[in-house]
Amino acid sequence: PSVMLERWGCLRGSTPANVVADDNTAAESRTSRGQPLRVALARASPPAISFICFDRGDDGYVIAAHGDSVLFRMSWNDYFVYMAAAGKPPSLTLLPVCDIPMNERCWVSKDRFKDSFRTTGRVFDQQDTGILRLRGEDGGEEAPPPLVAQLQIAQEPPFDTAELCVLRPGHGHPEWELKTAVPIVHHDGGGERRHGLEMWQETNVAVPVGDRFMCWANYDLATFLICDMAAADLDNPKLLYGGSPPLEAAFVSSRWTSPSTSSE
Repeated sequence: PSVMLERWGCLRGSTPANVVADDNTAAESRTSRGQPLRVALARASPPAISFICFDRGDDGYVIAAHGDSVLFRMSWNDYFVYMAAAGKPPSLTLLPVCDIPMNERCWVSKDRFKDSFRTTGRVFDQQDTGILRLRGEDGGEEAPPPLVAQLQIAQEPPFDTAELCVLRPGHGHPEWELKTAVPIVHHDGGGERRHGLEMWQETNVAVPVGDRFMCWANYDLATFLICDMAAADLDNPKLLYGGSPPLEAAFVSSRWTSPSTSSE
């Protein structure tokens, strides 16, 4: 069965009385500081909310989920993938540090920005970062962490490319990679440029579509970009532009499956 995950994690014992962390879903790892971290799932049947529970008081929140995998961040910018595949012990993996900087728009106020940018350390967030359990990754005894990808639209004219920051440890790439100048193309393969991506100031959501594609959407523009994330295609990736995001289908495909899922 699928579950609905609360974005914010919680300290074990602080969940609602009818939701109890299941020790059978517990997994352990260490933070970048060497401190032990134990997490477990406090599961509830929808429409009730399920929680990722930590044994420490540090804040943590869910960034993305797909299939049996959840990507979450702790307060000191450690990123973990929690996996709970049916028939396998749950696992908790600390992702490698990403030292690739990113450009950040300079905001004058909450609703106004300056036409300038600054270089900052890279932060992965719920709006622009997705996790994808690629097809065929669950055949081994120890399934590798799934693919993680972040989108950033080009911030200078002609606004027809983007950057993808990708981690794909299951395909011999244990470190983060930055794919620059990724072309944004139309499904018909060319013609007059019709998108208005100079107005794409921020990404609103990143969701997996099936077990091969990642989709990023901007609600204000009613626009989405989709990328084939299969290993053979990521050496020279492309982003397909669309003008009406299939968000319903994307959200259905991105539901997180709880550890009790059967193999049927």
